[in-house]
Formats: sequence, C-alpha cells, structure tokens
Amino acid sequence: MATKLKEMNADVQPGFYRPDAAAKYVSLSRRHLFTLTQRGVFAVIRIGHKVTLYSRADLDAGLSRLRTAAIGER
Repeated sequence: MATKLKEMNADVQPGFYRPDAAAKYVSLSRRHLFTLTQRGVFAVIRIGHKVTLYSRADLDAGLSRLRTAAIGER
C-alpha cells in the first residue's frame, strides 16, 4: 500500500502541493494554513473529500496579499 501512495504522489505535478508541503513552502503551521485558507487568503483545489492541493502560484499570491509595506515604501 505504501508504494501505491508513493505512485499517487508521483502523479502530482510540480507546482502543486499537499497541505503539509504547502505549509512548509510558506513557512506556516498546517493549522494556520487551513485558517488562512478558510479566510480566503489562499486558494485551494479540492478533489473529492480527501484530496486537497495548493498551487505554488496561489501560495505566492496569498503571501503577497499578506505582505505589509515597510516604512517609507509605497
């Protein structure tokens, strides 16, 4: 069964992350990633009830929305 899961994960295209990998990519806890997803900061792709994917482009866009301007920057 473990090899079947590895084969399934191998099918995920580069640039798409499962929740654990997405949280690591944006340097957040998985729980905080889900909270921000529920608030609409990060877009998510849901395939059925069990598969959740985040695209790298959507994660980068969400991070840019969270960015605050430094003093003197605008």
